[in-house]
Amino acid sequence: MPYNQSDLNSTERLSRALGWFSIALGAAEMAAPSRVARLIGAPETDANCQMLRAFGAREVASGVAILAQPDQARWLWSRVGGDALDLAWLGRAMTHDDVEKDRLGVAAAAVAGVTALDVFAARRTHRMQRRQPRSARANSGVRVEQVVTVNRSLDDLYRFWRDFQNFPRFMRHVKQIELIDHIHSRWTVKAPAGMSVQWDAEIVQDREGNGLPGDRCREAR
Repeated sequence: MPYNQSDLNSTERLSRALGWFSIALGAAEMAAPSRVARLIGAPETDANCQMLRAFGAREVASGVAILAQPDQARWLWSRVGGDALDLAWLGRAMTHDDVEKDRLGVAAAAVAGVTALDVFAARRTHRMQRRQPRSARANSGVRVEQVVTVNRSLDDLYRFWRDFQNFPRFMRHVKQIELIDHIHSRWTVKAPAGMSVQWDAEIVQDREGNGLPGDRCREAR
C-alpha cells in the first residue's frame, strides 16, 4: 500500500519533535547534571553527575541525527536503546538507601512514557520507509524541495551571512543570536514544550569573499 503524504508529514513532525526534546533534555543533563540529579531524587555525587553528562551527550547526538534525517527509523530506535539504559540506571538507583524513591519513581514513569512514544514513532517511521516506492527509498538521502536563486553578489551574501542576527529571519527555530564580540556569539533556539536551548559559539575560521562566513565551531556552555 503506497504511503499517504499527510501521514508521512505527520510522522516526520513527530520525529522532529522527539529530536528537539532529545536535544533539550541532553543540554540540561550536560549543563546542569547536579540540578537534574536533585530533580529526579538521586544523590548529587560525582559519579551520578558524570553519568548524567554521558546520558546528555547521547541525547544530543540522537536529537541531532533525528533532525538531520527525520524519515530514518534507526535514529529513533537509538533513542529507544537510550531509554532502556535510563530505565536500568533508575532501577538500580532505586535499590540505594540515600535516594528519594518517590521522585525516582516519577522520573522512571516519565521515562517509560517517553519510551512508549519513541517505540511508536520508530515503528511508524519504519512502516513509512517500507511503504515508500523503491526509487524514493534509494534517493531518500538527497531530497530537494525547492531551489532559490539569489541575485546578489558574493560580497553581499558574505555580509548577510556574517551578520548572525539575520539568521532568525529565515531559521524558524532560532529565537535570538546575541553578538558578544567579533568572533563570539550566544545562540538561543526553540525546543519542545516552550523550552529553549542556549549555547555560545566561536568562529574558528572566516574566509571573506566566499559568500559564506566560513567554518564555525559551536560549543555549548
